[in-house]
Amino acid sequence: MWGAAALTTSEVRTAVGLGDNELGLSILRSIIETSQNRWATDVNALREAKTYRPEVQLLASPWTPPASYKTNNSEINGGKLKTDYYDDYATHLNNFVQYMAKQSVKIDVVSIQNEPDWHPAYQSCDWSGDEYKNFVRDYVPMIQGVKILVGESLGFNRAITDPTLNDSVAVNNMDIVGGHIYGAEASGRL
Repeated sequence: MWGAAALTTSEVRTAVGLGDNELGLSILRSIIETSQNRWATDVNALREAKTYRPEVQLLASPWTPPASYKTNNSEINGGKLKTDYYDDYATHLNNFVQYMAKQSVKIDVVSIQNEPDWHPAYQSCDWSGDEYKNFVRDYVPMIQGVKILVGESLGFNRAITDPTLNDSVAVNNMDIVGGHIYGAEASGRL
């Protein structure tokens, strides 16, 4: 779910339901907004997904850290997370998980960054594989009560995930490797 409006009850049921004319999705993905004021937007839809089909996994992904945490001081056009803000960013992600729990929404998986190797003219943040590894190794333990997904790179770029997977400490702080397959066909990564 990404955008100004949350999914309606009917849309949620169509997405996750197993009946006629329902898609049966097993994962529902939501954005972790930069402003806590916008976190309430998806509460009802996420709660409905779990109520309607309890085994659905809720994945929350940030498109960007808050602008003040980034080198370009903007939510758009990439920029990097300043190393001085790694702990603040981990706290931000954990605060989202805890906020949702207080709303009776159990987030199952948190991603560190949507498309960390893509910096379009919308919300984004650029990460190298080593930056990702360092964050996962040193700060992910601050994010409590969820599984951690690393990756989500455009085209399933292993340069983003391999440093984490090859670090004996970082690899123990994550649970799932994910990637976006669009663009991967031409790259030879699939």
